Amino acid sequence: MEKIKLTKVTHYEKDRDNKPLMTRNGKPYTRCLIVDTQGRRISGFGSVITKEWKEGEEVSVEISQNGNYLNFKLPDTKVTREEFDIIQKKVKFLGDEIDFLHKEIETLKLGSKVEEVENIEDFHFPEPEEVSDNNNTLGAV
Repeated sequence: MEKIKLTKVTHYEKDRDNKPLMTRNGKPYTRCLIVDTQGRRISGFGSVITKEWKEGEEVSVEISQNGNYLNFKLPDTKVTREEFDIIQKKVKFLGDEIDFLHKEIETLKLGSKVEEVENIEDFHFPEPEEVSDNNNTLGAV
């Protein structure tokens, strides 16, 4: 994997003859052509990720040579089971916090008097409890 700084980003959906780009299987695709600070022209498949790339941005790509051409592909973004479990616990924690806040709001609405806070900085939010998993302690996000 290589980090490169982009000097140019162009997306193409048609070839030089103005025909839609097609894969070997006959599916349309977008070609993304990038140029780095070394002046290398590197081509790859366009995606929602490459659509967001801007000139001057630094990106990580895998570069390979195919004859006289350079191609790029995006690095694999698979999540390990351990990372997934951590994310899942954090999402559950946030969901529980949202449920708690909704109940608190409903309690305030049903109460005889709802205090108005003039300055939001004066409002005190309860401290979130930490979520613990074995010896790994996950704090609130």
